[in-house]
Amino acid sequence: MVEGRAVSKTNSVHDILRSLALAARNVHFPREDQYGNPALGRFLIDNGRLPYASDEVKPWHYRGWLVPYIQMCESHPLIAPRYEYVLRTLDAGKLLDEPLPVISFVGSEQCTKPGMKQIEEMIRIVEHRSMSWNNFREVCEWLGFALGVTTERSNLADDVQEKLYRYFSLEHWLLHPTDYLGQYLAESGHGKRSGFFPTPIHICEAMTRMTFHDAAARDLRAAKTMDCCVGTGRMLLTASNYSMRLYGQDIDPLCCLITKINLALYAPWFYLPDSLFPEVKPAETISEPESDGKTAETAKIEREKVNQTSAPLLFEMSQFEREATRKPKGGKKKFFTTEIEQPSLF
Repeated sequence: MVEGRAVSKTNSVHDILRSLALAARNVHFPREDQYGNPALGRFLIDNGRLPYASDEVKPWHYRGWLVPYIQMCESHPLIAPRYEYVLRTLDAGKLLDEPLPVISFVGSEQCTKPGMKQIEEMIRIVEHRSMSWNNFREVCEWLGFALGVTTERSNLADDVQEKLYRYFSLEHWLLHPTDYLGQYLAESGHGKRSGFFPTPIHICEAMTRMTFHDAAARDLRAAKTMDCCVGTGRMLLTASNYSMRLYGQDIDPLCCLITKINLALYAPWFYLPDSLFPEVKPAETISEPESDGKTAETAKIEREKVNQTSAPLLFEMSQFEREATRKPKGGKKKFFTTEIEQPSLF
């Protein structure tokens, strides 16, 4: 009799714990995100796998459905494990005691040709099946939602999205990283009409190396890097080998969308909250004056003058913040930024 009561009591405890676990799962992993999209994290917990095209809710309905595939691709020895680096940083709650995984961005036509052909085929899929006039924009919006940098699902029909889902491959984009979408945009009518001429990737690399010339002597991962005319983010891509805090703005919303896509593909620390980074002050970028008999007070005054007259673009964001929030004169121009509403996908 006593044994029966003990078993009954144990079952009651298990039932209570099970109900509490279900309640906690519903709170921390809801079935829908705040934008009304089905939650990928909840699907993974409930099913132990990624969505299939045969499921009732299709994979392309989940915001950020492409991110787990990038994480799996990082097991390849030739792909920089940047998402893995971000996950370990989030787990540690601080910057890791190891350098950033470096990416060598390619610029030769021979290396980029397969990726460009893939974009052309995706545009043909959209054009033939949806008869859209904005085929390239539709492809970018589809990729933006797949990578989680936009919050609204594509308006393309499900059969078109399924065709894109089955065709698109990350292999070449990750093995030969570069600004594929920006390159196509520059060659398209939209880019030519808007006067979009992106800086060649090797020039961006040279400019970045000159800017981060002292990277070997100091840890610049917490340095804020800002491109006020970001275009499709080439400068930020090359800067991602040094800095983890990347910002940009541009007058063209399509360019900003492509920048977000590029950062999601190649620089996922774009998602990290600022609370993880120690502040880097402009004074830290100024070397100590040579000792020539000056007093400590005189040296301090001169150092402050240098700080005030220098332009610490990489470390001072106040000007960008003012420009991003200020109402433009006449209400004609508007700056679009690379910020996203809910950055964390992990």
